[in-house]
Amino acid sequence: VYGLIRATRYPMLGICGGHQLLAKAFGAQVAPTKRISQAAGYAGCWREKGFVSLRVAAKDPLLAGLPERLSLWENHCEEVKSLPKGFLLLVRGDKSRRQAVRHSSSKVYGVQFHPEIFNGAHPHGKVILLNFLKLAGVVGRPPDAQER
Repeated sequence: VYGLIRATRYPMLGICGGHQLLAKAFGAQVAPTKRISQAAGYAGCWREKGFVSLRVAAKDPLLAGLPERLSLWENHCEEVKSLPKGFLLLVRGDKSRRQAVRHSSSKVYGVQFHPEIFNGAHPHGKVILLNFLKLAGVVGRPPDAQER
């Protein structure tokens, strides 16, 4: 799977676990954000969940039309611990630092947050999805996204 991810010539958007898989394919470590107990598995991990304030770290077409402060939905307890080789950091967070990344020479993106979850008070995820569909050359309306 890692070889297929590294070899793709198509636009790609890895969301949450897909972001982590993408990072691992390019040599980055993925591990729990923080352990809060000795309980096994995810039960012992701190979870970042809900709409979280994030900051744009670099301009990119994926973030076109967005302010420097973003409000995006999170639901994870693992994170990408280092920037994958050949990637640029686009969005950073206070708890999980590498929130959005892009390969330096392709349209391969990873986002830790869930852009598919948005609402009227938190529309930034919708803008990111629409921007990606434009980058990917998809014509027409995006698939229905879940609103919360």
